[in-house]
Amino acid sequence: FSLFTTFLAYFSTLKIVLSRLFYINILKKTIIFCMKTKIGARIRDLRKENKMKQEKLAEICKVKQSCVSKWERGETLPDAEMIITLCETFKISADYLLGLSDY
Repeated sequence: FSLFTTFLAYFSTLKIVLSRLFYINILKKTIIFCMKTKIGARIRDLRKENKMKQEKLAEICKVKQSCVSKWERGETLPDAEMIITLCETFKISADYLLGLSDY
């Protein structure tokens, strides 16, 4: 009986841990999705404010136009080198581009 009780306690604990990990994973995916969406919207807004076409921004960043389009739609994120290039191009901080500040 003691072994069975210990097993049930262990199983219950394992179930709680796995449940929490599942929700943490969902939360992580949600945060990443929100980041991609916010960064993409900032890139799109900055590009439009500067009356720039995706093709021109792609040329500046030395990427394909489809890459810029994916950034703006939140499908992918620019890498660190591209973030620097975007910040220099639009004269903004990385914090602003990444959605960590509003100025």
